[in-house]
Amino acid sequence: MGRDLTLEDHAEIMKALRARDRIKATRIYISITEAGLAEAQHFIKALSADMKETKMQREAQPLSKRLWSRVLKGRNKD
Repeated sequence: MGRDLTLEDHAEIMKALRARDRIKATRIYISITEAGLAEAQHFIKALSADMKETKMQREAQPLSKRLWSRVLKGRNKD
């Protein structure tokens, strides 16, 4: 019986999608959840669309806002 995705599972799927490997992402989803192919493809397609939308929103921000965001992220790592 399959299980729900953990944060680590989600991160692994996202890594595959960032590498533009939707087949690997789909396989990971199926192996964890034991879902059918159609459900897995629907999930991966929705996740890909969300990633694309997030990227477009980030790129639409003014440059100064993006740079400031990077500065703040860098401060939080210390």
